[in-house]
Amino acid sequence: MLKLISSTRIAAAVLFCATYLAYASTVEPKIYNLSDNFWYVPTAQSLINDGNLELWDEYADVPEAAPRLWSLHPIDGGWYNYFPAGTSVLIVPVVLAGDIYFDHRGVSFGVARDQELARHAAALLASLSVLLLFGISQSLGVSTAWGLILASTFAFATTQLSIHSSGLWSHSGVVLMSLAGVRLLVQKNKAWLWLSVFPLCFAFFCRPTAAAFALMTCGYLLWIGERSQAVRYLAGAVVSLACLCGFWWSQFGTLFPPYYFGGNFGYLSDKFGFRLPEALLGHLVSPNRGLFVFAPVLALSVLGGIWGSRRDRPYRKLFSLLVAWAAFHWLFISTYPQWWAGHCFGPRLFSEVIGVLAVLLVPFSWWTRSTPAKIRIGTGAFVLAAAMGFFVNARGAYVGGAHVWNAEPVNVDVDPSRVWDIGDLQFLRASASSEKDAPGRASLVGSSWLRSTTAVTTAVECERRLWRDCRAGTSDD
Repeated sequence: MLKLISSTRIAAAVLFCATYLAYASTVEPKIYNLSDNFWYVPTAQSLINDGNLELWDEYADVPEAAPRLWSLHPIDGGWYNYFPAGTSVLIVPVVLAGDIYFDHRGVSFGVARDQELARHAAALLASLSVLLLFGISQSLGVSTAWGLILASTFAFATTQLSIHSSGLWSHSGVVLMSLAGVRLLVQKNKAWLWLSVFPLCFAFFCRPTAAAFALMTCGYLLWIGERSQAVRYLAGAVVSLACLCGFWWSQFGTLFPPYYFGGNFGYLSDKFGFRLPEALLGHLVSPNRGLFVFAPVLALSVLGGIWGSRRDRPYRKLFSLLVAWAAFHWLFISTYPQWWAGHCFGPRLFSEVIGVLAVLLVPFSWWTRSTPAKIRIGTGAFVLAAAMGFFVNARGAYVGGAHVWNAEPVNVDVDPSRVWDIGDLQFLRASASSEKDAPGRASLVGSSWLRSTTAVTTAVECERRLWRDCRAGTSDD
């Protein structure tokens, strides 16, 4: 009984509950889950009701459905979410429970209901990721106190707060599944290392870029001399991939879904060109999309990765694996023509590896304890970086004006150079309400927020009509 209620378990429970409550209370713009990520909840509804991904039955005749047609893909007379279904599968239990709750209260289907489900599903996935990081730190020998500090820093001083706390993205599933894979890799029982293949393959189901981590992990098992585990891992990967391909074939008639073929890459290349040098630098330090600007504490992860990968360090091969995936991901997303990821807050394309980068704070904490001078320097740097990260990401989570930055004064997709404008920082944009009390300041944010809300409402109505026209076969588009 005492083991079941140990201080570590109590700390983990408190951490999870506190994180979830904080995430669920974020007051993000009402259009936050009405962009590319709009259809994750409806797809989960379709899985519950019909056992498939097709969206006609649940949403064709619902006036408030607000379909985002650019993120739908027509196949054989039906409509499907263009983006990967893994996140929708993950949130099925949340949506099912939410359906029971809302049906009991008499709340009908619609945007408001879907947004509430998306918000709580995102908060749950993000909180579970924080809990997994705490578990990983414990398995690596970090004290409970330091584990709580590292997990809390990940939760509230990185883009886990501003992007994933109540924004439901494909990255949300990748962060959770990648940390689940790492958690299995650091377990004491080496006979079960191969089980990490299943969460890592599911991460691929959430987003194709996660395939690199799954492949690298197989090489990692060979590197540490676990050949039998590597063989089992490879067998598990083959079975998992066969199941995924079978599922995709049953839904789309192809072995992989449309998104995995990168259909918009050519279009974006023609529109924006190839910007590799700019993207490599911009992903790290650009004022409005840089990882180290929006999560400066993760710059210390770089030091932790370098120190932890040295020959004489414990878990050096594991840390080398995490560094390799983070570096590869940075290079890969830098080849994407629209590297700033359109309308978002901060480094969204980098967000799927922030979990493993947070793990690299563990060797950084070891480095700070090596000498008295490093304790002072490392602790000071950590506290300062965490405080800055909390300030930046709290504004992304709670201040609507930070998201209006994408559209005002010029759409960032029209003028991508705005991501380098140090005079117009996204995270410093004021909220619409504060502008009413500051007549001496420009009213840009307040008016643009109203215009953005009106524009979305108008677009929703137009797309709803197109949705019905498509169903009736009367649309010319």
